[in-house]
Amino acid sequence: MATATAGSPMSRYDPFVMAPRQIGGEVCTQIPALVDCIELELRRIGLWEADRPPQCAFDSDLPFMLDTMRVSQWLQWVFLPRMRRILYDRKPLPTACAIHPVAKMDLAGTSSDTGRLLKFIARLDGLLSARGAELH
Repeated sequence: MATATAGSPMSRYDPFVMAPRQIGGEVCTQIPALVDCIELELRRIGLWEADRPPQCAFDSDLPFMLDTMRVSQWLQWVFLPRMRRILYDRKPLPTACAIHPVAKMDLAGTSSDTGRLLKFIARLDGLLSARGAELH
């Protein structure tokens, strides 16, 4: 398993290495970093796919498109692009997030070491949900 060391390319993306930041006010720097960490970890553990799923896979009405995609596919092809678009356009971030329980269940059947990926997802869930609690 790759670990982030000072000066390594991953260390700038690892939210567990970064100092904690206040969530309120401007967009938290940990959120874009976590989006990048999720992508890097999907790539590192071999769950990043070169080919986009067929269009019909995107037509699902279920949360996380669980009837047409694996969670890793949904992260790659739906969630990460949406989050990057929201961050780029400076749109309001989601105020609740609960990807971790679904990801933990779905990824349990893979042969990949998904521990770090699940930590990144849990951290993102926590930051977005905490931010939402601040707003209410």
